[in-house]
Amino acid sequence: MQVQVSLKIELAASASLTQMEEQIQEAGQQAMREALKQTIRQWEEHHHSCPHCGQKQRRLEGTVRRVIATTFGRVEVARRRFRCQGCGRRWCPATSLFSELKGGTVSQPLREAALLAGCSWPYRVASSLLRRLSGAQISAEEIRLLTNQHGKQRATDQQEEAERVCSSAVTDALASEQVDADQPLLVGVDGGWVCSREQRGGMEGKVAVVCSKVEDLPMPTFSPTFSWSERGPRRAPRQRHRLTRRRYVATFGPSEHLGKLAKASARIVSEQVPEGITKAITYLEHQRPWIGSYEHWRKQGYPVGSGMIERAVALVINRRMKKRGMRWKRANGTAVVALRTDLLNDDWILPQRLRAFP
Repeated sequence: MQVQVSLKIELAASASLTQMEEQIQEAGQQAMREALKQTIRQWEEHHHSCPHCGQKQRRLEGTVRRVIATTFGRVEVARRRFRCQGCGRRWCPATSLFSELKGGTVSQPLREAALLAGCSWPYRVASSLLRRLSGAQISAEEIRLLTNQHGKQRATDQQEEAERVCSSAVTDALASEQVDADQPLLVGVDGGWVCSREQRGGMEGKVAVVCSKVEDLPMPTFSPTFSWSERGPRRAPRQRHRLTRRRYVATFGPSEHLGKLAKASARIVSEQVPEGITKAITYLEHQRPWIGSYEHWRKQGYPVGSGMIERAVALVINRRMKKRGMRWKRANGTAVVALRTDLLNDDWILPQRLRAFP
């Protein structure tokens, strides 16, 4: 199929760069909507056989209106309706093309964009940003329903996968990779408190971060020239670290759910998990009379602060769910954090992007 759409834009000679960009973007979105209409029409021309008897003789009997919400705006499509000359039945060729919408109007690319925006910003803000950036026309209520529906299903899948991993005695396929046995497995657990619609006083969302690889950040260099602002003895800067291989898990359910999710994530990031968990349990069962030396742990490269998990709580829960006037149900909160952990776990390769993560 070949579709050709011409684009003609009239711009005022006195228009600014911002006005030019806005007009070109609007014209481009209109051209994309027209291209989709022509593509669907071409698709109908290539599927001209009757689905009941297979004959190609047909007669046009009007059109059926169908509206599709896409990432570049709403597209009104006139589906053509035909009658077969052989069996006398009527059918619309584009019906099978629209079957992936499952009776709705939101396309799959717009659905994915709505899920990404819904788990990152408040629903009204997400709706306005999608409209302003790409021209997508989807209401805040539609984003909320899509986010809750997909998020609840994703949370259920995560929990089932965690239970399967925890009940299995063997490691996953990632266990075949070579992992440095001297590299520690770090696990941080904490919670974030949000307002609730179901219980007075709010509810706690539980977050865990599992890390198996830590890298040193580059240290700042100082100028050898004298400066009055740097008088006195200089203290050696403390080495900072970055968690380069990590995974986040979160839930508003019981603590048992968080434990299973954390254990499953630990199996993913490291093959040394069963041995490490056994040593930790043995350590607690023997009830050693001393807790440990923070200085000794710091010399061995272990982080002894709570910055790891505090940052995780801020990214997973606080930035999205602790806004003015927000009140959450437990199931909806679990759905949102399930989507946010998926998004964050895919972004661990570029840690600098997390600083601007919404």
